Amino acid sequence: MTSEIDQLAKLWTDYVDDNWAQLPLGDLEDLRHVLLHLVKLTGKLASPLERAEDGHGLGNLVQIKMEVIPDLLVWAFHLAHSLDVNLVEAYQERLLAIK
Repeated sequence: MTSEIDQLAKLWTDYVDDNWAQLPLGDLEDLRHVLLHLVKLTGKLASPLERAEDGHGLGNLVQIKMEVIPDLLVWAFHLAHSLDVNLVEAYQERLLAIK
């Protein structure tokens, strides 16, 4: 039985295999493209935090909940697929390493 994480990853990897322009996967152009998406996500995360630090409160975090969090998972799937990494195993190993 395929795990839920594998099913989610397959949705992305099928999309990438059919539509991705930055080929080959895992090369400089592909990794730079992923980095640009991650930087955009960082900005989306930073914006409400910066407003809160200026005294305006955290406000609505819908964009973080509905875009940033799922997109971080998408790019983790992409990097794992591009670099031939088993994401579940890498995650488990990382958790053990930071204990």
